[in-house]
Amino acid sequence: MLRISLMEDFGSPVRLMFGYEVIVPMHFGAIVDPSQMVDFSKKTEPLPAQPRLWVFDWADETLRNLLVPDEVATHYFGDMRSLGGDHPLVRDKRVPNFNDERNRVAMVWGDYLFSALHGPYTTVRIAVPKIPKVVIQPVNQAGAVPAGAWRFDPHAFWKWEEQLDPNSEMEMEEYRARRKFRPTATVPTPPASIDISNLSGEQLDELARLLVERNKKKAG
Repeated sequence: MLRISLMEDFGSPVRLMFGYEVIVPMHFGAIVDPSQMVDFSKKTEPLPAQPRLWVFDWADETLRNLLVPDEVATHYFGDMRSLGGDHPLVRDKRVPNFNDERNRVAMVWGDYLFSALHGPYTTVRIAVPKIPKVVIQPVNQAGAVPAGAWRFDPHAFWKWEEQLDPNSEMEMEEYRARRKFRPTATVPTPPASIDISNLSGEQLDELARLLVERNKKKAG
């Protein structure tokens, strides 16, 4: 198990979901309750599955630190064993390539923001993905971090900002301005309908007068 500590407010709860837990009722001793056995000779019904879910919430101090399995921390925050592509361990596929793993983690959290000013297939990155600031540490059987244990800071390790375009700040300003002043679609208001049957005599006379004046203007 690893302890993940949320270091600052993410703005909302952080949900880490990794697979599902399925309990298959099986019994390896004397059959006490037939319902505890699974008859594999028959078509089995889908078993209820519960998602494996961990939730961090800065607003709740008890949820700022959680214990999660190693594979969950690695999936969401990357494998800290990653090395450069020319390393023998990477060539032997024993550890991930650093850039591949950095980009994979970015995609888990929604990927970089890409510029829209360089065509539909641009690879120009102008903002890093929104990833919570955390620190990951190992724990012992009691759930405590051993003295002198390693400490993994994903933001310091992956340095996602290094992959931003040199003009990213300028393009982000343009992006924010474009979103701020984006014209909204408007639906033309249909002309109001008049129910003549509900008009009084004076209103009918006024309507007739307006129609005569309108026809005169058209004729002139």
